[in-house]
Amino acid sequence: MITRPQTAVGRAMSRVDGPLKVTGRAQYAPETPVANVGYGVIVSATAGVGRIASIDTATAEHAPGVWKVLTH
Repeated sequence: MITRPQTAVGRAMSRVDGPLKVTGRAQYAPETPVANVGYGVIVSATAGVGRIASIDTATAEHAPGVWKVLTH
């Protein structure tokens, strides 16, 4: 006779965070306030095919709220 390990599949399991989640009171990581957080934005090319001759980031670097401009 082959014995199989018991698994949680198909069984009712009690979860500590269950009542908070089903009542909408659970706090998820993206909802946690963070001080001085920065966000990144990827800007893709407007041309499908081409060769980059130069990249002028001066305007972007001086825009309000910009901390850093990264290029390849």
